[in-house]
Amino acid sequence: MAVPVDVVIPTPPRLTGNPAVDVNSLTEYTHLLFKQLVIQGRVLDRLNAAAVLVPASTTFSNPPTTAECRALAEKLNELITALG
Repeated sequence: MAVPVDVVIPTPPRLTGNPAVDVNSLTEYTHLLFKQLVIQGRVLDRLNAAAVLVPASTTFSNPPTTAECRALAEKLNELITALG
């Protein structure tokens, strides 16, 4: 199950008619777009890895037992490692 992540796409540059300026603007735009998509892909991969580790519903007694606290600590360590 994929976790939705908003991808912020940079606004394309307006062409000026000056080839040197336009090439520089388009090069910078494509670099920013590629960088943003790579960063978002890595975030999505980490969120998906974390989603597998954390069950949708977890219940604890009140007060929690020692076994529940240990299980929670193990899950937190797995989560930290997956997000790392």
